[in-house]
Amino acid sequence: MFAAGIAGFFLLLFVMSRFIWNISFDGNLRFSNDTLSRELQEIGVIYGMRKSQVDCDQIEEELRSRCPQIVWVSAHVAGTRLQIRIRENETAGKIPLKDETPRNLVAEKAGTVVSMIVRAGKAAVQPGDEVKPGQLLVEGIVPITDDSGEVVRNLFVRADADILLQTQESYRENVPRFEQIQSFTGKKQTGFRLRIGRIDLLAMLPVQKKKLWEVTRAGKQLVLFEDFYLPVWTEIITAREYEVVERKRTKTELDALTKAVHERKLQDFIQKGVQIIENDVKILDNSTGWTICGSMTVEEPAGTGQKLE
Repeated sequence: MFAAGIAGFFLLLFVMSRFIWNISFDGNLRFSNDTLSRELQEIGVIYGMRKSQVDCDQIEEELRSRCPQIVWVSAHVAGTRLQIRIRENETAGKIPLKDETPRNLVAEKAGTVVSMIVRAGKAAVQPGDEVKPGQLLVEGIVPITDDSGEVVRNLFVRADADILLQTQESYRENVPRFEQIQSFTGKKQTGFRLRIGRIDLLAMLPVQKKKLWEVTRAGKQLVLFEDFYLPVWTEIITAREYEVVERKRTKTELDALTKAVHERKLQDFIQKGVQIIENDVKILDNSTGWTICGSMTVEEPAGTGQKLE
């Protein structure tokens, strides 16, 4: 009887080894695993299919065809796992055609010109000048003069320049005096889920629907060896009862929140290529809480295109 059980076990493993029970993806950044899985499903590649039905060459061709941003695909069957490795195109879209339409460059914000390097056009301001929003910075009309200095004609160009402008930036963000948080009551329920193929078994007492519960799940698929996956999944389910309570923020919490908000704002400007010269933040009381007020002196690229009239 024991020998028959051992023989039956190995026979079952042999049968299971003829199918695909796990599909993994590697190298995908733009495309999520769920997106790639749906693409595979549309061409008939699914969990539980026979390994003999897996055509790796077709999978590679179909993924490249369906997802033009994917430039290289490798499909490989190892054990009961189908491994898909991809490489995505790192360049974002096609290179746009160069626009040669004549234009001016004007200021988007008020500030002081720090530096200016003009590649095409005629400078209308100089470093140190104060400018207003909409003011002309570089003119797209360049006068052509003769030997006597008289203008014989105008050359219309697409103004182009590296302009650095010192400006003032500010923000305001309201923070409520009170916040709602989760307060756990201490009641907890734990359950276990076992899925074998399409059979789904759950051992857990039902939670009270009128109560609030935070549910966490931790699951994994059964694997005997590195690539020998089986159609068996286990999951531990934990539910913790909680109540929503309102509490007043402390001075320490407000200071920490203010610092986090200000750092986030600074990083937003830095990511836009803005250089921060000075910055300051303060907290003001209001009727419902506080207002975080930040101010910054920054140097940023300036000059937006304006069509020549």
